[in-house]
Amino acid sequence: MVQNLKPVVELNSEDWTELLKKYKLQTVMSSVHVQMVWYRMQRALEPEIWYEVHGKEVLAAATLGEGIDQLLEKWSDKGQILDSYAADCLAMEALQCLYGLLENELVKKDVYIEKYQFPDPDEGGDGSMADILKQIQCSEAIQLTRDGVLRPMKSVVFIGILTTDKDKRCSTICRDCGREDCPNRYSLHMGNYREPGVLRYSYGYQRIFGK
Repeated sequence: MVQNLKPVVELNSEDWTELLKKYKLQTVMSSVHVQMVWYRMQRALEPEIWYEVHGKEVLAAATLGEGIDQLLEKWSDKGQILDSYAADCLAMEALQCLYGLLENELVKKDVYIEKYQFPDPDEGGDGSMADILKQIQCSEAIQLTRDGVLRPMKSVVFIGILTTDKDKRCSTICRDCGREDCPNRYSLHMGNYREPGVLRYSYGYQRIFGK
């Protein structure tokens, strides 16, 4: 059965300074400024998660909603480039929070995500991005264009490989994880990830990094 969540996304207000450093904003924006940007974003956020467990997999999709796209476009059109960039960074952090919120729901079922798989938007068939959106009944809320772009832009579709072994749980996304010897680790070089015999662009981490 498809589960639908409409969570409240909160960013840790104690980490504004670290967040500014993370996105190279510390020399051009104050903590107060970035907090004001986040405050305005919160009124535009429409976070939503869909997921369905299929045996040892979970099919999932998440979005921050159209309001964030509209806000970013509005600021960009007005020439508020710094605010627009900061908002884009904060949106990536908010999208990352949705991964964590889904993981928390799965923990209640005593299962954990061991590995993330992000379908190529250009591929079709079973397990494709379009197929997942249809299966979890969110193809109206999140649309895949003919160009392979998700709308709203701040959206993600993925498959989580599940385990009942808590020790195998992914503690966080690869960017923030120190387990360099992890067999499921994504290579962050040029936004690509390792896969046996082929090097492919990671759509999911593109969404997280905002590239």
